[in-house]
Amino acid sequence: MIYMLSPEIIKTKKQFEKIRAVLVAQSPFVASLMFRMRVIADTSIPVACVDKHNVLHLNPVTFLRLPEEEQVFVISHETLHVGFCHVQRGKGKIPQLWNIAADAVVNYMLEMNRLRPPKGTVTLDFVSKITGISREELQKMKVEEIYNLLEQHLPKRRIGGKGGEKGMGQEEGEDLGSDLRPESGEEDKKPVIQEGDQWSYEAKSEDEIIKKWKENVASALLAAKRAGNVPGNMEELINAFLKSKVKWSVLLRRFLRENITKCVIQSWKRPSRKHNSFPGLKRIGVPDIYVLVDTSGSMSKEELQQGFAEIQAIARSVHSAVTVVQWDCKVQRVDKLRSASDARKIEVRGRGGTEIFEALEWVLKNSKPRDIVIIFSDFVIYDLDYELTRQDIQKLLQRNFVISLGTYREPPFGHRRIVIRG
Repeated sequence: MIYMLSPEIIKTKKQFEKIRAVLVAQSPFVASLMFRMRVIADTSIPVACVDKHNVLHLNPVTFLRLPEEEQVFVISHETLHVGFCHVQRGKGKIPQLWNIAADAVVNYMLEMNRLRPPKGTVTLDFVSKITGISREELQKMKVEEIYNLLEQHLPKRRIGGKGGEKGMGQEEGEDLGSDLRPESGEEDKKPVIQEGDQWSYEAKSEDEIIKKWKENVASALLAAKRAGNVPGNMEELINAFLKSKVKWSVLLRRFLRENITKCVIQSWKRPSRKHNSFPGLKRIGVPDIYVLVDTSGSMSKEELQQGFAEIQAIARSVHSAVTVVQWDCKVQRVDKLRSASDARKIEVRGRGGTEIFEALEWVLKNSKPRDIVIIFSDFVIYDLDYELTRQDIQKLLQRNFVISLGTYREPPFGHRRIVIRG
């Protein structure tokens, strides 16, 4: 296949160097990452995308037609996708939702560097409109956190096609075509626009890629700080990437804080005293917490110790009643904690096979609507696909707030899902 005529490649290279020079002054952080990035010409894509090796593919034909301001933005945008390893971090997630989340964070970072997003790009304002979360709160979130919000508010049936097809937000003028394309091939046959740092794109594994680009991001941050050009919020987002993942226990406690609130709901059973045609108010107290702990044989001793230690921390930090339900193929033991120290006295029961149906039945029977249910498991569960189990899961999600903690597999259900990494 003939990809591009030599004169156009030369013109693209010169334009790329010009953009890099502009960014050295405007955003030393982005410019530093650009120097390390490999860029190849690829006419099979609309404009630009990033592959699984963190190589930037650029279509010189469509790219050169853009106004120079948009060229600067496109290159900067893709550079941050590469630097923050969005292809690798998005593995196992719904591609379109992940791309929206990553685009929103990247574009916010570029806004902080006085780079204005072209009309039709995904912004935090767009995410705020979908999720109802304020822009100020979204500005503090990592890509993974925004992805989780989108997954809750955009059911799969409402998400459009894949690749460059339009999906949710089309009526808003948002271009949701993905620029994160893990499956790209024949890179060696395509003309090179910039060689970049060989060690940054020839890593053998995803872990190596992430490790190398974390080093590159750390170096770029240092260069930008020396130049005195790092907006405060941007430095926080960079540091969040450089540090290890947020501890699962921190996420769990944050989700609990968000949902342990006194609720007031309307009820027709108690008519309004002032207006008979309006419902009255039925007050509901602080929700109770039910912790369903998988004590089957597939859960290691270390995992169970970790789980019970966190149960103790929950009991110590909340005013809600906490009930611990141990289950394997059936409910083995139920403990109602009167104090945090009670969690230390719980004896582990079970260690058999793993079936969650009876535990779900128990909590549906014994909890009240709006109570919080925490499921702690490796999610290697035998009966997850059984019809009765699926029905109970659906009932639970409709009436309770569910947080699922997976020690091995990513939880397949839950209003909040956390994968525990040590």
